[in-house]
Amino acid sequence: MVKLKRYEKNPILKPLEVGYWEAEEEKFNPSVIEFRNKYFMLFRKAIRVKSGERSITISYIGKCESNDGINFSREEVFFGPQYGYEAYGCEDPRITRLDKNFYITYTAVGSFPPRPETVRLALATTKDLKNIEKVGLITPYNSKAGFIFPKKFGSKMCLMFTYNPDIAPSQIAVVYFNELKDLLNENFWKNYDIKNYFLNLRRVSPFVECGAPPIETKEGWLLIMPEIIFENGEFLEFKATAALLDLEDPTKIISQLKEPLLVAEAPYEMERNFNPKKIIFPSGAIVKGDELYVYYGASDKYCCLASCKLEELLQEL
Repeated sequence: MVKLKRYEKNPILKPLEVGYWEAEEEKFNPSVIEFRNKYFMLFRKAIRVKSGERSITISYIGKCESNDGINFSREEVFFGPQYGYEAYGCEDPRITRLDKNFYITYTAVGSFPPRPETVRLALATTKDLKNIEKVGLITPYNSKAGFIFPKKFGSKMCLMFTYNPDIAPSQIAVVYFNELKDLLNENFWKNYDIKNYFLNLRRVSPFVECGAPPIETKEGWLLIMPEIIFENGEFLEFKATAALLDLEDPTKIISQLKEPLLVAEAPYEMERNFNPKKIIFPSGAIVKGDELYVYYGASDKYCCLASCKLEELLQEL
């Protein structure tokens, strides 16, 4: 049974306990990409600002870089809320590259407290990982945890995202489109029968989510994703698991793991004193040599790393 092995010096990115303006922060749910012999990590930087007895948390997209994919530095805020649809947070980025463009999907939160109709997937693009252009909201649904595939299917681009993540049962949906402006077009969505493009996943609860952007292998698209434990109206635990999707049609599932790749056991994965108390949320993955590096958020507070042999995982699937 293949299991991910935690990096011995986890977490690889930690929050400051007290920062500027006495703001508490968390850094979690990382996504990593290799570019020009360096590794760039985008992550969710949640800053909680106190005002008397009250506090509010606003998330930004952070960025840092590394020479080895393990030791990250030069941390900065990459971008944050700018428009009304994201006024209360830019969360949980995923980054992919296609045709010399980087596509950064993130969850835009448009109200406080958040409501399903104000939590939607948004997109930003960049060519150099320095200057970004915000595209806007790219689905009309309650949505999050999505990515643009790093490859076209014929002439079509492809978006995979979590449909109704806050309204059970959630689904993982696939959307084929010609150009980005399609995703901004109301008529495109009216004519796209989204329910015909849901993944028929074997699930352990009413909730599923996309995890890391997919990795293309000779066997299929490798999707590292969370396994969500939800009972009696509460989220109890997030684990890491994997699925293999067809190379030509990612709505087709070749296989899924029967046992999780990683379960919360380390102290930094179980720091919360309220549910879900155990959180491993895989949100990034790269291949380095023959190793699969999986980056994950722990306790909604830390960025962590675990790894395994890629070929061993593919054989298991």
